[in-house]
Amino acid sequence: MPTLLHIDSSPLYGRSVSRELTAAFVTHWQASYPDGRVVDRDLNATAIPPITAEWVGANYTPEATRTPQQREQLSLSDSLLAELEQANEYIIGVPMHNFGVPSVLKLWIDQIARVGRTFAYVDGNESGHTHIDGPTEATHLEDTEKNKSFMREYYESFHISGDHSRSNRYFQGDLCIRHEPGVRDGVAEFMRDVEVLMQRRTIDEVKILLGQGDFVFIAAKGTHEGDPCVYIDLYRVEDQKLVEHWGFPEMVPPQEEWKNKNGML
Repeated sequence: MPTLLHIDSSPLYGRSVSRELTAAFVTHWQASYPDGRVVDRDLNATAIPPITAEWVGANYTPEATRTPQQREQLSLSDSLLAELEQANEYIIGVPMHNFGVPSVLKLWIDQIARVGRTFAYVDGNESGHTHIDGPTEATHLEDTEKNKSFMREYYESFHISGDHSRSNRYFQGDLCIRHEPGVRDGVAEFMRDVEVLMQRRTIDEVKILLGQGDFVFIAAKGTHEGDPCVYIDLYRVEDQKLVEHWGFPEMVPPQEEWKNKNGML
């Protein structure tokens, strides 16, 4: 069924030109689609709060693991998104207020801008992953120390010593979910990429290793094409196997550009 989402954002009613225009459009649309459906949303008649840190946290938590409080935080957003998703045509009345759009429209945009649902970050990852997707809540907290020990062994053996002969010790089959730009999932793909990277980089020392449950964070010092570099990696471990990775290198600026004497690590 043709569905039109009709949105008004002007605080004026009888004197609003934008409301007159959208009403005229709706009338013509209904004449063209007599069996169609119009969904009306008056943003000035809708109490839309500004987003908060709790809202953002709920938004980036996978749906299956959201708490009741997080689902409540997103309830209005979900309702507004449902209207947007069921429509196949849209008319939005937008007056100019102080050389900008009405504040209620910006609040609406904040509520319907949901990563992975109405937009996605595109960073070249060929498996569809980004640096900010994937699980965010640590599980199996009782395994924290065991997972930290496992990842230290992996990192020092695999990346610092360059011993790739025991990949079966660290991976389960070809399972490796990867969030770096420009890569594909899979252990085979990862091994090919590492062989190329080793020609241009060294990783010399683990400086920071932190863990909570199935997540382990590592920051290490090394070089990239001969210049100092810091390597930042976040791993997710399942049953003593590395299953997911987020990571990026950060070049160390020349010392004369440092703002203090602390260094990066």
